[in-house]
Amino acid sequence: MSVAPSTGTDADRSGPPATGYRNPLDWLLRDRTTGRIVIGQRPNTLMIVASTARGLRVFTRSSGGTADATLRALATGALIAWAADEVVRGVNPLRRTIGAVTLVVQVRSGVRQFRS
Repeated sequence: MSVAPSTGTDADRSGPPATGYRNPLDWLLRDRTTGRIVIGQRPNTLMIVASTARGLRVFTRSSGGTADATLRALATGALIAWAADEVVRGVNPLRRTIGAVTLVVQVRSGVRQFRS
């Protein structure tokens, strides 16, 4: 298997072409695949599951029983999975940062609960 030598042009690089960012905010918000500014997106399935489970805890929190523990675990697990997905596949640095912060907060919270 032979590999053609690089000519040093953008055509040799994999991924989207370099767009030249105008300012730090442009760099933070620009989608690396489409070049569009992305501030918010429609929630994906994991975020819907986490939000729904947290919302349903309003009805089970006072009982503190199995239903509440199940909903808490479901919400936390879905949120951790969502955050990890954003860290790996987020469309711009802002989304990756939000995922990383969420992941750290959820893991620290889980460790704190485990120690209690």
